[in-house]
Amino acid sequence: MIPPRQFLQTATDARNSVRELIQTMFAAELLSPSRCLWIISPWLRDVPVLDNTTGSFLALCPEFPITEVRLSLVLQELLTRGTQIVIATRPDFGNRQVLDGLRTAGFEDGVIFRARIGWRHSRASTRGGINHQLFSSIDEPYI
Repeated sequence: MIPPRQFLQTATDARNSVRELIQTMFAAELLSPSRCLWIISPWLRDVPVLDNTTGSFLALCPEFPITEVRLSLVLQELLTRGTQIVIATRPDFGNRQVLDGLRTAGFEDGVIFRARIGWRHSRASTRGGINHQLFSSIDEPYI
């Protein structure tokens, strides 16, 4: 008899996996910047997105400090490389933190900030989960 499969995963492992995924995505953007980058999230804070404590990302951007690099600094670098950034998030005061950081650094050109986004729940799926439909009203920019 074959024993049942077991997956042992801690909350820390899952958190690290998400952190590594985000780091890989932004490193790829720095390596080959998109013309337009969309960031869609119900919350947005100026969190560390690259761990440059060992200087691993200096080849991508020699100006990065030898520390954890925050989202606003990565976005500033992408803006200098010609990427247009569209941010769609909920109209929460804290969600303006990243945009305000970009404005303070003089990088508000090239950023479109939309703060009217929400989730609409539909009926439960046959598997017991919930289907979500993203809806947004992005007629009026924050800027």
